Amino acid sequence: MELKINPEYKSLMPELPEDDFESLKNSIQKHGYWEEYPIILNENYEILDGHTRYKACKELGIEPNIKVKHFESKEDEMEFVIETNLSRRHLTTMQKAELALKLIEITKTKAGRPKEKEKFSFSEKEISKDTWKEVGEKVGVSVLTIEKVKEILEKGDEELIEKCRKGEVSVAEAHRKVKEKEQKVPVVRDKDIFASTIIEFLRKEESLEELSTKIKEVHSFLDRILSSEILQSKSLKVYVKELERVLDFLGRIGNYCFIVLSEKKEKEE
Repeated sequence: MELKINPEYKSLMPELPEDDFESLKNSIQKHGYWEEYPIILNENYEILDGHTRYKACKELGIEPNIKVKHFESKEDEMEFVIETNLSRRHLTTMQKAELALKLIEITKTKAGRPKEKEKFSFSEKEISKDTWKEVGEKVGVSVLTIEKVKEILEKGDEELIEKCRKGEVSVAEAHRKVKEKEQKVPVVRDKDIFASTIIEFLRKEESLEELSTKIKEVHSFLDRILSSEILQSKSLKVYVKELERVLDFLGRIGNYCFIVLSEKKEKEE
């Protein structure tokens, strides 16, 4: 049977690396297709789960086991595609956060659709931070990481985004690069007493470049902790907000370092 491939559904998950695909294909060829892992289709015979397995079977000329499932909406199908594959693939922090953003958009769409006999719809404002937190916990990233990735996708260039997806650049580093590029002419409001005070202090710092580098390294390290799965247990989740506040604070200090370093560079020029 020739199954249908919906590009929108297929693109929800990153492609399996070529080496992993070859290993999968060799395993199927040697042991046969696993009956306990059927390829899941919707009622239009579009693949929801099993794109890579179907590709391998097609190349080997093997008929896979298939199963048709009913879903109430397209959004339910997309949600199924993402959630089914989350635990099966090694995803970078960037890729996890991108999936979180897709799940948040799906939640918005579903919330805005009136239920039967209802004449109202939910506003976007009703998609609260609690929803972001729930989605983040499901995917395995913090709300702060999701927000950073959203900004990277909106303001970063394709090269930076792709490097972050591959894990060659951390989310924290990519976000810092985006903020630095955005702040061509750094400005601090007069009303921000804290910012003005810290900037004045940093202007007297002799080893500012070294300090700035250390702040970036600590920020990146803490971001890796926050983006990992080590704080996902109930007993440790209480520390997630504390870490997010520390990251936010370090980000502000790092920004002030950037402002003072930019001032010094302009004076030298």
